Amino acid sequence: MVLVKSLRECLKKFGFSETKPNPQCSKKQGLPPLMIKKFATIAALLALTTSFSFAKEKEAKAKQTPEEHFKALDTNGDGKLSLEEFSAGHDAEKAKEEFKTLDKDSDGSLTLEEFSAKKGGGKKKKKE
Repeated sequence: MVLVKSLRECLKKFGFSETKPNPQCSKKQGLPPLMIKKFATIAALLALTTSFSFAKEKEAKAKQTPEEHFKALDTNGDGKLSLEEFSAGHDAEKAKEEFKTLDKDSDGSLTLEEFSAKKGGGKKKKKE
């Protein structure tokens, strides 16, 4: 929705109107070359901006630590993940199997330590 709104604003700045036809255009001639060039430039910039923002978002998710991912999934903030919280947005059967594997104490919830073991971040520090 925001993308469509910003495209409309850009088009208005370059002389396009939604309500009335542009007087420079006629049905026989089509759009003037300058307007076509402006429109193509706007479309290209919009496509680049959109793809860049998606790439940044994906990169941010990839850099998320196990602790940050755990906190994001822990919607009720109790410090544990229920099966429902763990499986949100994923295939229920696969999530259930993985949940069972990670739930070492079989209490029906995952602690941060149990969850971190999934990503290899659950290594315990040795006490000296």
